[in-house]
Amino acid sequence: MSEPLLCVNNLSYQYQANQPLLKGISFQLDRGEIFTLLGPNGIGKSTLLRCLTNLTNPTAGKITLQGANLSRLSHRQRAQRMALVPQNYQVNADLSVLEYVLMGRIPYHSFFGGPSPDDCQIAIHWLQKLGIVALKARPLNTLSGGQMQLVAITRALVQNPQLLILDEPMAALDIRRQAQVLGLIKQLQASGVTIIITSHLPNHAFILGGKVGLLMPNQTWLTGLVDKIATAKNLQILYQTPLKVFYSPSLKRQICEIDGLN
Repeated sequence: MSEPLLCVNNLSYQYQANQPLLKGISFQLDRGEIFTLLGPNGIGKSTLLRCLTNLTNPTAGKITLQGANLSRLSHRQRAQRMALVPQNYQVNADLSVLEYVLMGRIPYHSFFGGPSPDDCQIAIHWLQKLGIVALKARPLNTLSGGQMQLVAITRALVQNPQLLILDEPMAALDIRRQAQVLGLIKQLQASGVTIIITSHLPNHAFILGGKVGLLMPNQTWLTGLVDKIATAKNLQILYQTPLKVFYSPSLKRQICEIDGLN
């Protein structure tokens, strides 16, 4: 068997003594797998992603990427293998969209190097793929929240990552753009990219399929195939809300809805 792309073993994190946020997180992902992380606000989803990208040091546990200890990889090595689109990102208002997107190619430059024609071609390709190439000359501070979200995703994609990590990527997008991003994720998966995505909505996990992780109350961790783990019982405990999960023959997948509102 080939080595997993990402392996997380018994990861834990606490802000201070006796106040754990994450406890005993273990899972592994192969190339081309999708992993959706579900949970309410404040449960630790973004903190887990920061640990997975070495932006935050876990209290305990081990993370390996392509068999290498994540903490021992250089920033450049990590940036050539993984890309993160955070919930909150700071932008420089003096940059155009294209200039900002091209920053994703920095891990492939020499120390004094700048964007090459190939870098520009890659950037334009992804701007076209996400349907925002017309924005390439726009200053970042003129963009809407949804436009900026798509630009941030584009910048991550030009890194050519093997592991793409998306923290609530649909939060600022309308339904049409959400459908576009979900479709793009499926295309990236088919090309062999491994994707981790956080969401508040169980239906995103059902649409994408693959694996799911539930950050349950009291630091309980559940993970496995989405149809096995994202049950009505588990989701009701997770969100503390009456929910029902049922199979839609027309959609050929499970659906989650709020129960008891009729």
